[in-house]
Amino acid sequence: MKPIVKLNSKQNTSIRSASLRMRYIEEFEKNESRLGLIKNDEDRLRKNLGFQRYAFNLLVSERLGPFRSILPDTRHRLCSFRSPKTLESIRETKIVHNVSVIICFFNEEFFTLLRTINSVLNRSSENLLHEILLIDDHSDDDISGRVLKYAESIENFDAKKSFLSKVHFHRLPERSGLMRARNFGAKIAKGRILFYLDSHCEVNVDWLPPIIERIVNDPKTIACPLIDLIDPDTFFYRSSPMVRGGFNWALHFKWDSIPNDDLVTPMDFIKPIKSPAMAGGLFAIDREYFLHLGSFDSGMNIWGGENIEFSLRIWMCGGRLEIVPCSRVGHIFRKRRPYDSPDGSDTLAYNSLRTAYVWLDDYKRFFLSTRSDLTTMDYGSIEDRLKLREHLNCSNFDWYLRNIYPDLLEPKKRFNSNRLFRKLPKSKRKYLIQIHKTNLCLEAESEISYKNSKLYLSRCSKRYRKQIWKETELDEIRMGTKGCLDSAHGKKFLRLNKCDEMGETQKWSHLTM
Repeated sequence: MKPIVKLNSKQNTSIRSASLRMRYIEEFEKNESRLGLIKNDEDRLRKNLGFQRYAFNLLVSERLGPFRSILPDTRHRLCSFRSPKTLESIRETKIVHNVSVIICFFNEEFFTLLRTINSVLNRSSENLLHEILLIDDHSDDDISGRVLKYAESIENFDAKKSFLSKVHFHRLPERSGLMRARNFGAKIAKGRILFYLDSHCEVNVDWLPPIIERIVNDPKTIACPLIDLIDPDTFFYRSSPMVRGGFNWALHFKWDSIPNDDLVTPMDFIKPIKSPAMAGGLFAIDREYFLHLGSFDSGMNIWGGENIEFSLRIWMCGGRLEIVPCSRVGHIFRKRRPYDSPDGSDTLAYNSLRTAYVWLDDYKRFFLSTRSDLTTMDYGSIEDRLKLREHLNCSNFDWYLRNIYPDLLEPKKRFNSNRLFRKLPKSKRKYLIQIHKTNLCLEAESEISYKNSKLYLSRCSKRYRKQIWKETELDEIRMGTKGCLDSAHGKKFLRLNKCDEMGETQKWSHLTM
């Protein structure tokens, strides 16, 4: 059967790199599609135990093992051409810009932690990576001992030597929380640059040089990788769209779309993105500048809110916060936090109150209007943080709103502005995609869910919205407003994914047969 329209993805890379990437993706998908198969009751038990204890699929994590050698290269194609130039620019400074990777964890799953460590060891230049510091925040089990036992069992001599010489363990004597654990890591780190990573990540190809380059150019720049998505059930590694960090008046972090005018040419997709806030789990900073800024607020407890506080301090006290698209790191995005604070208290609320009373000035009334239940809640002493703000000669929050995040002040305008929400590409035409000499048309699994949605052949009907495709001015084939026909998963399969407007695997041409 021949289709009426033959669709060819416009891959603007060389034939060699395109075929190599396709081979990697095909092997990646082929191998990982089998990992979640439940063969017996024990498998089902491992899966359920994982979601109870870690909020992800333990069965798949154990089957993946200590290192995933193949990850899809999710960077824009121009990033691969930039990498050699980036390394050269770092060498030309004639300064040793080595990195201490700091991984703080509490009750992390063994293989997930190993993949975080091994991905850093295997995808980092020897001369750039000084050490990996594992800060165990007094976990209930001896995971550090298990990791050391694993290191001793490595058969390859060079790999074993690298692991034992680069990876250092430190167990805190009592449960201290993420902020104090990170501060401890900064104090003992020997590297010029600190790179904080969550303990459930996998770094991608050439992840380090683009980050270091930004800090070399300006030590007051805090650089974050673009965070790819690792599914907590399947562990599939997915590309993230271009986004930047923000927050609402409840001081809850959220992702914002990139301003329309900032993504016009291909080069715009590899330039650093000015970000009002960071997600918090993955970022790099010059060690001296981190200490100069006052480290993390040690008065905060366990987890939550520290990313917003630190983001405000960076911008208001003379720094700059960026997301670097050519640095990609995968992160398991769990639907819930698998542990509570020791006393069961709401540490996110407590920490957010500290942030509001130190940094929001008169605007803290907007925060309190969203959380009226917190008006009488104790938030500890903030005297030292107020003195720090004065010592650093920081700007006021009104300056931050006017210069860094004006959309927060006027939320109603946010929905009518191109500054955050991009205009949809114009549609050139609508049609059904029909198999020649049949009554079968391409149909989406869902018109509202775009994460790797499957496609089917169904009886053609113009009344079925899931069969109506729109061709846009960007040569995309869209379903609804945000779903695009995507060839990223290999020659044999098409999927519906969220439109990224990068012009790589979602750009199509038509050849009339």
